[in-house]
Amino acid sequence: MPVEVRLNRGQRYQVTCTTSQGDRPLNFHWLRNGQPLVSNSRLTLRRLDDFSSALHIPSVTTEDVANFTCLASNLAGSDSFMTTLVVTVKPEWVRPPYDQDAVVGQRVTLECEASGSPPPIVTWIRDGRPVGSGNWHLGEAGRLSHPAVRPEDAGEYTCMADNGLGTALTKSITLQVQAGPAIEMNVTDPEVPSGGTLEIWCQARGDPPLRVTWRHRNFRLSDGSKNNRFFWL
Repeated sequence: MPVEVRLNRGQRYQVTCTTSQGDRPLNFHWLRNGQPLVSNSRLTLRRLDDFSSALHIPSVTTEDVANFTCLASNLAGSDSFMTTLVVTVKPEWVRPPYDQDAVVGQRVTLECEASGSPPPIVTWIRDGRPVGSGNWHLGEAGRLSHPAVRPEDAGEYTCMADNGLGTALTKSITLQVQAGPAIEMNVTDPEVPSGGTLEIWCQARGDPPLRVTWRHRNFRLSDGSKNNRFFWL
């Protein structure tokens, strides 16, 4: 079984490979995930003496996660030792959530993507309870989506990303859901004598600001007032 070494990102990693027996000359070779390894800009391999060799990484990152094997050999045979490097990283924002405005019936996606090692688990909360069932769907990269939002979906949502390292990432956003305009027409008296006055009443519902305009045969009409909910002919 390989020996597991867990380090936080930025820590040093050094493995010393020493033989307890065996005649000289001894040769040392290092493998990374079964492939030959040589010194490079990220790590150094160094022969310490006739019986030992060392691998050194000054500042580990998640790119260094691997199985490292030291292979020692002479004319009589060989032996090996394997160690597994695991690098842990606290959660970090990739796409943090942000406030959004939507219209009733519109599809909405709330972003909440975080990175880390191990990968953080993303949870959405509203009114103290998890969100992600019913009309809401929690998908990949922490995205919370709704196919057609309703007025009751408006409110504050909190995203939390946690992988057990340090303090979980938390951010709250506000979703505003606006109702589009709906018009109800009413004519007080449809039978108007020639030369009389016809009053047409327009009731518009929806979130402000609302702007009501009148058209007749593609021509814009105006009654000269600021309140265009009524029109007289």
